[in-house]
Amino acid sequence: WFLSRQRHHPEDVKSETMILVMNLPASDSPAHFATRQEQEIEFARVFLSQRLSKRRKINETTQVVPHYDRNQFGHWKLADGAYQQHGKPIKNAEAIFKHTVGHTGVIVDAETFFYPVERLKAIIEWTSMLGFNTLHLRLVGNTAFAVQLRGHSNLAFPSKERGRVYTSSELQDLSDHAYEYGVQIFPEINVISRAGGWHSGGLLSPCPYAICSKGRGIPLNLNNTRILAVVSNVIDEFRQVFNSPFLHLGYDERDESKPCLEEADIQVDFDSTEQKILALLKVLEISPQLVIRWESNEKIDDSFIRKRAGALTHFHLTDPPANDTKPFFVTTNLQFDNVHELKDQDGWFIFKKTRSHAQHDHVLGVLAGTMELSPQTWSALNVDGKLIAMAIGLSDQAKNIYQRQDFERIYKTACHQMEFSQAMCRLMGKPRLSAEYWEQEREQQRELRKNTTCERLTEWKPLVK
Repeated sequence: WFLSRQRHHPEDVKSETMILVMNLPASDSPAHFATRQEQEIEFARVFLSQRLSKRRKINETTQVVPHYDRNQFGHWKLADGAYQQHGKPIKNAEAIFKHTVGHTGVIVDAETFFYPVERLKAIIEWTSMLGFNTLHLRLVGNTAFAVQLRGHSNLAFPSKERGRVYTSSELQDLSDHAYEYGVQIFPEINVISRAGGWHSGGLLSPCPYAICSKGRGIPLNLNNTRILAVVSNVIDEFRQVFNSPFLHLGYDERDESKPCLEEADIQVDFDSTEQKILALLKVLEISPQLVIRWESNEKIDDSFIRKRAGALTHFHLTDPPANDTKPFFVTTNLQFDNVHELKDQDGWFIFKKTRSHAQHDHVLGVLAGTMELSPQTWSALNVDGKLIAMAIGLSDQAKNIYQRQDFERIYKTACHQMEFSQAMCRLMGKPRLSAEYWEQEREQQRELRKNTTCERLTEWKPLVK
């Protein structure tokens, strides 16, 4: 590896006696098989059989009757195919607004910043009062694996040294609490790119220089024979914890992953990997119609069809095409951390954007984005006030609101019903800090995360000649 790196990037080599390497944890050595495919199959078979055996023993000893139906949240707007209504309707009888879209809510970036469970419960409680029924919880991504699972406790990797992660029991308690308020929680698990949080499992592509120069875009080593077995167990355990039929598998930014893969001299067939994940979902009895993937920011030829394990696109960069006939989730223009939109993002702006999304014939869900927001900046950017405006845009009253003064009247009434302060209600969703200050603050946070990622995932070691 070092000789390859020296040949292609000689300017990056620190000295003739030191080398930057991945600080990878020890992993189980695979048995020797004739082909890599045989290794892959054997690992998956052993892992899955052990898990199923353990589950059968639990079922034999205790008859556990779940107190909620996993598909209770099948309150679909679309009425065809996999999106027909099934199960009981969502319980939100006390909500101030009745929403016209099946799945509405907010994204919480619990991967980048740890949100205490009590804070998440509070978010669930008051967003349900506004009629929201969904919490998209980002848990596994570029900076952290923010959960200590029972089956793979070694994967836990907080976003900072001596940071906290959630336990499975804490998330189960959160899911139960959400059920009481008619809110579903679905997790986001990045399994292709932007996957630096998998570091503790020894599953990342070894590319220390790319990691330290970019701090993101770190892909899993998709040629590792243990990947599918471990991913299958992780997905399976997440499904046992959360109460939503949906699963978010994150990004598939292939171009962004290339610098790392080239440095590691790893050749990856992304389409083949996506096909394997599709096969894995079939084994786990998860319909691709319920799997969500982020809209890619990579421009590709219109004639090229990218294979993806997941039929639902989550738009966050562009507006969904007006003539699109496929169901989708959307966050575009509702990213409350976006510096460029912050100046214009008062309640009236958010209301109009939300109403526009809600009027699309094939929208399945509308979610507010709060990526890269800590609990403190959540308050400073007035996310709570913005969500009131969003709830009005999703309500059945939205079609009758044409003038700004009509919107402001409804906003103030709802704000007082939520028992928010007079000062907050007067802001009408505007942030408490300036866009310039937030832009500077966010850039500092990103630089700090990049340096932290470099320090934690790599180290300088003597070069043995």
